[in-house]
Amino acid sequence: MQEFRPSSFKLLPYVIKNIMIVSALAFFADLALNKIGFDLNAYAGLYLPSSEHFHWWQYFSYMFLHGSFSHILLNMFAFWMFGGILENLWGPKRFLIFFLVTGLGAAFIHTAVGYFELHSLQAKADAFFNARVLMLLACLSETIFPINI
Repeated sequence: MQEFRPSSFKLLPYVIKNIMIVSALAFFADLALNKIGFDLNAYAGLYLPSSEHFHWWQYFSYMFLHGSFSHILLNMFAFWMFGGILENLWGPKRFLIFFLVTGLGAAFIHTAVGYFELHSLQAKADAFFNARVLMLLACLSETIFPINI
């Protein structure tokens, strides 16, 4: 039986390099635009569909945004370390598909969890408010119509 071996090993594979470049450009664009008062994260970061900041392209654009220098540095280091191995093994096309599918999957899971948390929080707030109203009504009825048993 013949073992599979990649045809070549690149230290900085093509897709990894380009994703790192796009991420760095997005990071520096965010820094520059913040100085003139434009928040790139509000425009391209991932928001829930119920938010006024939500746009359909955020499911793709959020994958390239980072919050701080240490965030992008550590993410790109891990991306180069682990993603480079996968791209060298699978090839650029298969790795790019993997990157996009996992990024979109994470975005959809984030949206689903956010949706259920938001509705769960709303239900808890409604229950709390209803309990307070019932307690107030009970106190008022006791004050207005005292009944001794």
